[in-house]
This record gives sequence, C-alpha cells and structure tokens, in this order.
Amino acid sequence: MKEEELRQAIIERMKKEIAVDLAKLERDGVISKIGDGPWYRVPNFKALPRDCGLLADGIATDSKGGKIRIPKNAQQRAAKLLKQLIREK
Repeated sequence: MKEEELRQAIIERMKKEIAVDLAKLERDGVISKIGDGPWYRVPNFKALPRDCGLLADGIATDSKGGKIRIPKNAQQRAAKLLKQLIREK
C-alpha cells in the first residue's frame, strides 16, 4: 500500500469515528454511562461498533463486566487530527 493510499484509508476511518453517536449507543443499550466520568459499561463488546476504536483510550473489566473509557473530548481530538492529515496533503 502506497503512502497516499494509507493516508486516505486513515482519513476515511477517522471520519467514521468522528460520526459515532454516543448518545444513540446509550439509547440502544450498547453502552451505559458510569457516573460522571469518562467510563461506559459495555454489556456486549461484540455489539460495540468498530468505529469506536480510536475514541476509546481505555478498556477494563471489573466484577460487573466490561467497560471502556471515552474522554469527553475524544471526538474533538479525532477531528483535529483529521484536519491536520487533510492539511498535510
């Protein structure tokens, strides 16, 4: 894969991740917020969309099951990185 093809693939992947609707995932029961922090309970990791990949910066398990950490600014960070990638062309 050439450098430009790889760059385009990364840009497309990041566009999908920025578009992930965490509120909809909560409404659908795929994730549930744990308190006021950045952690979300994940009853079934297989039901979690693959596009959440870069948004999560932590995965853990406890006695109640699996959970992921998605900071409040994760989508903004991804959007900023995407702008930089597009600008570097």
